[in-house]
Amino acid sequence: CFLQVYNAWVESKGTSKDWCKQHFVNARSMHKAADIRKQLKRYCEQAGVLLASCGSEHTQVARCLVTAFYANAARLAPDGRSYRAECSSEEIFVHPNSSLFRRKARAVVFDQLMLTTKMYMRNCTVIDLAWLPELVPAYSAQLKRD
Repeated sequence: CFLQVYNAWVESKGTSKDWCKQHFVNARSMHKAADIRKQLKRYCEQAGVLLASCGSEHTQVARCLVTAFYANAARLAPDGRSYRAECSSEEIFVHPNSSLFRRKARAVVFDQLMLTTKMYMRNCTVIDLAWLPELVPAYSAQLKRD
């Protein structure tokens, strides 16, 4: 979702405050994201890392996030309103400001938890649970031990 917003902002020439207002996006945050992207690109080039774009194939990005955040995977609980963390079985919820708040996915990874009245996941990405054992061998080994 964030990548789609960023790409749309870039397509709008990345300088339009009107575009940001129209789409309820913070212009300063978009410029900061562009600066961070430039820094990362420069670091990769200095390290000799080949950069490639996923284009519109967002599955590749989601699979990378599974590799990095596998410990933060959660599956939709049978009640259909909450999630269960794969590693801890803790009941967690999608944060109300997420685009996934109303549209429930079968499984997600997230990058942070926030405790208010409930434990909320922030920055969620839809995943396929079958990717976990495929992409994270340590996860497969853990499942076999349990």
